[in-house]
Amino acid sequence: MLKYYYTNIINYELLNKFQYKNIKQLPKVKKIVLYFSFKKVDSNLLAAGAMSLQLLAAKQSKLLAAKNFNTKLKVRKGHPVGCKVILTGQLMFMFLQKLLFTKLPLDYKKIELTHIFQHSLPLSIKNIFVFTELSENYQFFKELPKLNIVISTDSTNLAEFLFLLKALKLPIYI
Repeated sequence: MLKYYYTNIINYELLNKFQYKNIKQLPKVKKIVLYFSFKKVDSNLLAAGAMSLQLLAAKQSKLLAAKNFNTKLKVRKGHPVGCKVILTGQLMFMFLQKLLFTKLPLDYKKIELTHIFQHSLPLSIKNIFVFTELSENYQFFKELPKLNIVISTDSTNLAEFLFLLKALKLPIYI
């Protein structure tokens, strides 16, 4: 449903609004990254984070390792500090549809544009139990931190990026 809307309606609106010489120049949503980052590393917490991402995205998650030694957080180089999953293609559109039509209206009022960074929109969902997959198994996932989501595009300028986000019906304001 969202893929049809994206390929037919949003691309048509982009072609009418901006001048493109080639269809390949149309901005696209490239990927969606879902990740948890933990302050205190615990094997049970890492396992719960990996399983929750697998339930949300229907794809195997990967562990994130620390790049540097940090004495304040008591983290050594190479130790796991979180988990992530990268969605592209059909899984990306399925998750985006679930996020836009059922989850964001429950958790977000408006998204400020001050959070945009290099044509990607970072979001964080503090209440992860708006997802029914996680709320059904509350006892396993009750210790998890906020879920971070990054929506990345390949738009060339800010006007295209904002138009694409508004066309996807994201609740943003300037």
